[in-house]
Amino acid sequence: MRKLADSWDRFVDGARVAADSIADAAGDIYQRGRRYVNTKRIEAQLKDSYALLGKLHYQRELEAKTDDPEISKLVDAIGRLRDELRRAGEQKQSYEFAACKACGLMISKDSKFCHGCGAKTGE
Repeated sequence: MRKLADSWDRFVDGARVAADSIADAAGDIYQRGRRYVNTKRIEAQLKDSYALLGKLHYQRELEAKTDDPEISKLVDAIGRLRDELRRAGEQKQSYEFAACKACGLMISKDSKFCHGCGAKTGE
């Protein structure tokens, strides 16, 4: 009987050591996860700050017009892209959509086939 009790005690001690080890590993994973999330949050804030700085600098460049050819080139490129985006937005509004009769997905009325299920449209 004593042998059984000793075996049980060793088993419980081993289980306790294993549980402590698992708890330590879980805590380590949790801390690494927190550091990762914090790093990504800071990176996103930095990206947003760079974007805002660029936007403010662009707006000032429109008013001041410096002699720096690289900046002038970027300002012109941004202006062209903004015009292109505005035109694309105007074109997008002229599209007409209908629901696919087979699956219900909204598709362009000009589509010959549904890009969701592949069904032929009524034309």
